[in-house]
Amino acid sequence: RDGDKLLASSYYKHTPDRQARFTVDSNGGTKSITYLPQGSPEQAWQYSLDAAIPCEGISKPKTQKAAAKLVEPTRTGSAVNRSLGHPGTTWLEMREALASYATRAAEKMRQYKLAADNLFVFMHTNTFNNDPFYSNGASARFPATTNDNGEVVALVVRLGEQLFRDGFRYAKRGVMTTELLPETVQQPALWSDLDRERRERVWKTVDRLNATLGRGTVRTLSAGPKDAAWKLRAEYRSPRWTTRWEELPSFKC
Repeated sequence: RDGDKLLASSYYKHTPDRQARFTVDSNGGTKSITYLPQGSPEQAWQYSLDAAIPCEGISKPKTQKAAAKLVEPTRTGSAVNRSLGHPGTTWLEMREALASYATRAAEKMRQYKLAADNLFVFMHTNTFNNDPFYSNGASARFPATTNDNGEVVALVVRLGEQLFRDGFRYAKRGVMTTELLPETVQQPALWSDLDRERRERVWKTVDRLNATLGRGTVRTLSAGPKDAAWKLRAEYRSPRWTTRWEELPSFKC
């Protein structure tokens, strides 16, 4: 400050568990505060203030009217991986599982309006028993950033076929999409003949049907049946009362 004149427009204040950035106006009143929790870059809370908040050495306090808004985290990657319901020994089981996970990966990207430029597939056996050990992974790029089920499943199956080896009991496999970008940011492939606008409408329709009728009701044929033996078993799972309406206990009086 120079007398009563404020020279700085913002400053940082450190506390033992977080850092806060204060933005102030010409009268010394605090206009906004952004809390940045240390070690938690995924979330930041932005408080927009209609009036000033008292800050040490800056003006007199006024009435506080704060509105909190959660800032959506920036996603750079996504993973879909599960343990098998029983050890996988055939390529048919592994192909169905990988196709199912690729479908889910594409759904998640569309949910957050993202598209992937790169993809990684892995599989491995159980490391805690005496089975022969095998672990491997492979990655590849798409011709153009995509969240299209067909393109994601085709690339995942191709990579999985390269990784699969007979004679092993596979315990886990997964699909990871990386280098995610907004789906509106796309460099079209030079030689692609896909009608992307039409396919985008198709997959968004499929997403709406699955949201209404239940996940997996409409799916690609290569993903196998909904009750496939390789799917993760959860017979002893605790009730999901906080996230599933249908599992809430009911009473008749």
